[in-house]
Amino acid sequence: MGSFGTREATLVAGRESEGWSQNYVVSHQYSEGYRDHARAEKMVLGGKWVYQPDARWKVGVIARVSQTDAQEA
Repeated sequence: MGSFGTREATLVAGRESEGWSQNYVVSHQYSEGYRDHARAEKMVLGGKWVYQPDARWKVGVIARVSQTDAQEA
């Protein structure tokens, strides 16, 4: 745990097979903030998919979604 009750956890995974690669991430961040009414929380999900049929070509897609909840002073 860090300053102001800050915590962060991240889980990542990846795999490669026969020209395909895939990567995934899940992350959660939380902080109480340094003043009253400064709490913040964030959740992130992401993925990356790449296909490389030969040494000359590579095609990929990246997707990410996040949700943030924060108080304002």
